[in-house]
Amino acid sequence: MLVSTSVDADAAAGSNRLNVGERLTAGQQLTSTSGKLTLVMQSDGNLVLYAPGNEARWHTNSNGNPGAYAVMQSDGNFVVYTAGGVALWESQTYGTGAAFAQLQDDGNFVLYTSAPKSVWQSGTKYYPSRLESGTALAAGQRLQSPNGVFEAVMQTDGNFVLYGPSGSMWQSGTNGSGANRATVQNDGNLVLYTAANVAKWQSGTSGRGAGSLRVQNDGNMVLYTSASEWTWQTYTYPGYQPPTPPAAPAPSKASLAINFATAQIGKPYLWGGVGPNAFDCSGLTQQSWAAAGVSIKRVSRDQYTSLPKVPFSQAQPGDILAWSSNTSDPSQIYHVALYIGDGKMIEAPSAGNPVRLTTVRTYGLMPSVARPAS
Repeated sequence: MLVSTSVDADAAAGSNRLNVGERLTAGQQLTSTSGKLTLVMQSDGNLVLYAPGNEARWHTNSNGNPGAYAVMQSDGNFVVYTAGGVALWESQTYGTGAAFAQLQDDGNFVLYTSAPKSVWQSGTKYYPSRLESGTALAAGQRLQSPNGVFEAVMQTDGNFVLYGPSGSMWQSGTNGSGANRATVQNDGNLVLYTAANVAKWQSGTSGRGAGSLRVQNDGNMVLYTSASEWTWQTYTYPGYQPPTPPAAPAPSKASLAINFATAQIGKPYLWGGVGPNAFDCSGLTQQSWAAAGVSIKRVSRDQYTSLPKVPFSQAQPGDILAWSSNTSDPSQIYHVALYIGDGKMIEAPSAGNPVRLTTVRTYGLMPSVARPAS
């Protein structure tokens, strides 16, 4: 059995590494450079790696041994000893030339040679558990539950997938779509976009307010408002029994119109087109509102002039935007689009350009928007 006979120096306070000849005694710890992760030599004898939220990610299973300590030995081995010097756990890296142990910002605890070359690691990569509104998860990035068991990955094939210990638990079904990021928008909607800003999937929660997307320890991925009320989830917690949403309102007419327009994205433009396979600008707005049970005029200038107007500064999702060669004269309106919030709109732009989601253009934009339903 291994027995410690050396006298070692304590690790420097606040350090993220343990050099040869240094040790961690009860109550001491290594801290990652970011300050988010700690490796603690506990008073019960267990050496534990903690992620944010005080979630244990790895340990030596040596609890029940008060006074135990950890040593980075000169033979390259990293060992936890009892107070009496009997080995409780070891990395089995003697003879490898390991010169220091380091707690990294990515959540991994690694033994390196002076080269440096990794000779052992805890295998505990850390990723954030939540995506805040106004931010995106790019292809290849992931979220991870605080306990490290579940991961949501924005894959390079365009699919957004939630994984657990047994494999895939939920997916957006957008593989091969070209989606390259998942965005939590300020209007409360979770959307998968392509590089060309074409929406390929959405949670349908626009208008519910800013918040965050979280991967939880129970395996559920949930979209929350800033008041911590859930608006969408994957229903992947144990039991898979969807609860009744708290005070979830029925979809508004504007939401139904937007959902219809979103489903048409990618369809071709056709002058005079009113669907179902192709649209012109006013055909798209007319049919979107028809899907919500609201009848509006067929052509752009008639839609604008026949509907109630509010200033553009007060625009709401579902309003109709209009462009004119003279913004003081509605009779010269030549284009309309459906506003969806967050400075975005869905339009059937012109011949050769399919229905798309894009940013609102202000040049030639009428100072007021038309509102089909109050």
